[in-house]
Amino acid sequence: MLPTIKIENARGDVLNLTSDTRYEVTAAGTAPPVATINTSKVSLNDGERFNSSTRNTRNLVLTIHIVKDVGRSRLELYRYIVSGAYIKVYYKTENLDVWIDGYVESIECDEWTLGQVMQVSILCPFPFWQDMTETYTDASNINSLLQFPWSAPAAGVELSSVDTDAYTVITNKGHVESGMRLVIRATVRTLQPKIFNLATGEWIGFTVDMAQGDILTVDTTQGRKSVYLESGGVVTNYINTIMVGSTWLQLAPGENEISYTVDEGNIHLGIYHMNKYQGV
Repeated sequence: MLPTIKIENARGDVLNLTSDTRYEVTAAGTAPPVATINTSKVSLNDGERFNSSTRNTRNLVLTIHIVKDVGRSRLELYRYIVSGAYIKVYYKTENLDVWIDGYVESIECDEWTLGQVMQVSILCPFPFWQDMTETYTDASNINSLLQFPWSAPAAGVELSSVDTDAYTVITNKGHVESGMRLVIRATVRTLQPKIFNLATGEWIGFTVDMAQGDILTVDTTQGRKSVYLESGGVVTNYINTIMVGSTWLQLAPGENEISYTVDEGNIHLGIYHMNKYQGV
């Protein structure tokens, strides 16, 4: 199956370059991005010592052959591909349905040739491909006690219980670490919620007093780290409530064991994450 490639401009207009018979498209720069390895020389030792590494900006290049109604089709492309402007590229195969965004660095097209070819260079500051939608996991440690057939006595019946020793397995299907969006809703008055990554021992906690129905939203994604409390319809920046010793938790590729505690009360914990791929 050949990849399906679509482009979207800043206004949200989408052009399917694969299905549109006016164009034939190929893409280069879809493999894993180049990394920069930082090392330092250690006196009297052979070689160097590794310090850190970072993945560089992706340079994605689309080569578009204009095969029908050349003049009009070229002008149509300029509606979607604007030099220096934002662009989003969708890439779908039988195994992946992903997207990446960036900015148009250059557009090259020789208007005086019979078989016109447009080459579009796109710089993607965030170099990873991402799933079309976020993955949601209900991470509340709640065991259902409801069984059928059943009857409710006059004094009432317990429908569920909280298992404080439980954890939720979240699978990151991507190739690289992913941040999370933690949506913490207090089901009763709740004090000091903490979220744990049991595999690494890392945690993030908050010195907060949440009333029933309050929602604390925490984003640990690179470039979007934030903490907001919604209470009574009012949203307030609560990043200063992060406890000393906290870590902006990340999901490693594969299975991750996530749990939580509260000093008092209970919460419903929903976790959203985006699978990210180094190449397609």
